[in-house]
Amino acid sequence: MERELLGPTPRRIERKTPSGAGCLYVFLALYVVIGIGLLAMAVMKTMIVYHGVAMPAVATTREDNSDSESSSYSVDYIYEYHNITYSGNSQISKEDYAGMEPGRPLTVRALASAPGYFPVLQEFSTDEPAFFWMAWCGAVLWWACAPLIVWSAFLWPRTVRRILREGVPIAARVTDKKMNTSDDVTWRSVHYEFTPLPSTRPPVTGKISVDESQWDKLSIGGALTVIYDPARPKQHVVYRLASYRVVGNPR
Repeated sequence: MERELLGPTPRRIERKTPSGAGCLYVFLALYVVIGIGLLAMAVMKTMIVYHGVAMPAVATTREDNSDSESSSYSVDYIYEYHNITYSGNSQISKEDYAGMEPGRPLTVRALASAPGYFPVLQEFSTDEPAFFWMAWCGAVLWWACAPLIVWSAFLWPRTVRRILREGVPIAARVTDKKMNTSDDVTWRSVHYEFTPLPSTRPPVTGKISVDESQWDKLSIGGALTVIYDPARPKQHVVYRLASYRVVGNPR
């Protein structure tokens, strides 16, 4: 077991590498901005479906954006409301694309208070509301990931620091090593087990992903230092793979 873990608690720790907090904050800011945009789009599209005004439009161009893996068709159009001309673009089906020629009359739905935003072809309004259900699903799924991001970016790192400062170190035994390869990408994982003190408590098992260098250093039956929370042993940290190291103890 590493000598620096044998001293009294609380231990003093430091990061092994720079935290990259700046990049994290930029990512979180972009995540929130995009999430707000998706939610606003879903609300806007729903309002258009139920409160939109029908406006005459004319198709200008059609586009086939299909490739070998997917099919996608769209139409550009112009429409007029209160003698002001606006432009829009909507996704259409393959069947509609076949009959969509420039100059074809169309009907667009939009909000009278904001006619230039999120126009929707009449054919895709209340009779076929899949587009706004997709908008809501996208917004809900986007924000559903927020708790996981908060947990991985803030809550779990704080738990790791607490365990490293105050947790109980113990030697875990490597029970298995697994390697999976898919599409030229290899995943390596190490399974381990330890029995928290007192030894009458049930054993705790864990699994952690490792890189090739750590994979080569660990062998089945070998020892692996784990630091665990004595009140909740399932909350533990594999010391050699943690983002922090113990550098000493406060005087």
